[in-house]
Amino acid sequence: MIVSVIGEFNNNYITRSKSICNAIKHFGYDIIEYDYKIALINRYNKIFSELPDLSKKSDILIIDKGYNIPPEVIRKMSNNCCKILWFDDQLYNLFDFKNKILESSKYYNYRISSCDYIAKCWSEKTNLATHTIQGGADTSIYYPTETDKIYDITFIGNKTPETSYIYEYLKLCKFNVKFFGNGFSDIIFPEYFREICSQSIICLDVDAESFDGYISQHTWNLIACKSAIVRKSKYTEDYTDFSVFNNLIGLANISKKIMIKNMVKREYNKLVSKISIRTWVDVIKDILNSAKENTKCLV
Repeated sequence: MIVSVIGEFNNNYITRSKSICNAIKHFGYDIIEYDYKIALINRYNKIFSELPDLSKKSDILIIDKGYNIPPEVIRKMSNNCCKILWFDDQLYNLFDFKNKILESSKYYNYRISSCDYIAKCWSEKTNLATHTIQGGADTSIYYPTETDKIYDITFIGNKTPETSYIYEYLKLCKFNVKFFGNGFSDIIFPEYFREICSQSIICLDVDAESFDGYISQHTWNLIACKSAIVRKSKYTEDYTDFSVFNNLIGLANISKKIMIKNMVKREYNKLVSKISIRTWVDVIKDILNSAKENTKCLV
């Protein structure tokens, strides 16, 4: 079986599209990779023939995001093989729908989101069924490393007014804190990501967009690195397996308790093992099984 993945494939770092391909190979399928973002920039006119030709070669075609691919191209592709859309799980895209995205949706046989709330919004806007399948981590890239703990608390992500305020507060509380990412430091590549996690007693997880029951790609990567995660969310009752805070005093109190547990390795290991690691192999398996059950495009 030939599975084509239309997504982003940046040679400088591992993208989600690359992780999808790595997981598909686990099932013994042949893979064709197509970077639609580079094609849109460098050879826009050629995608009108390249993508329909690619779909003719494909038994299954997975589109990771796929924004700005013209609807007429999607329509031509849909005449040739099964399509699966995995779109970007960001709320602003739902409320800033372009007509092109809405038009393209009807040509996909199967639509997926890793957030139930967003799947429902997508279904209501398009009047087309959208399925919820949780994401996962690429454990060939994200895993714990053997190293000493040198930080009390770290954060990997963008510098915003909120994360800056959290950083300053934790410093005032005398924690050994280091924040990484855009605005705090250079871009963090995967090998440095896992090193930071392993060097940290606590890893903060502050999502820019927090939805009921949603676990982001970033969070799955933290889980795979066996981090003691303290997560900011207003949905505290829905994350019983996480240490969750919704104010700074709560964050400081939780962090102090985890620091005490870190003194007893067995107790700390219990804390970081509460959530089972979900891999991209699990994700792809769920996608293929669900698509078989809910459409006629996979037999």
